[in-house]
Amino acid sequence: MAISIEGVVSAKLGLASHQNAVPLLQQLSITNEGEERLDDLVLEPSLPFATAKT
Repeated sequence: MAISIEGVVSAKLGLASHQNAVPLLQQLSITNEGEERLDDLVLEPSLPFATAKT
């Protein structure tokens, strides 16, 4: 199984960004580089304020 994860984050995050709900993580790409099909994947963050995505 070969999975690659790539993220784009904000270059700068300050109080104004936080107050205006500007996300730190702007883009997240998950690529299956293997031949095996992967279904029903869940992304579970370890941060208490983040929510899981299916």
